[in-house]
Amino acid sequence: MILPIIESLYPMILADARYSNKQVKLDLEDAPLVYVDEKEIRQLILNLT
Repeated sequence: MILPIIESLYPMILADARYSNKQVKLDLEDAPLVYVDEKEIRQLILNLT
């Protein structure tokens, strides 16, 4: 599932955004249930930030 992965990465993404003087909003209310490879999706999300 992708939601726990995003939630676990959020503090790191938030810290990086604050360091760069940017804002990040996490809104997972309507996120669909998706099963992914945890290692690959973690790397993808980190590459996008």
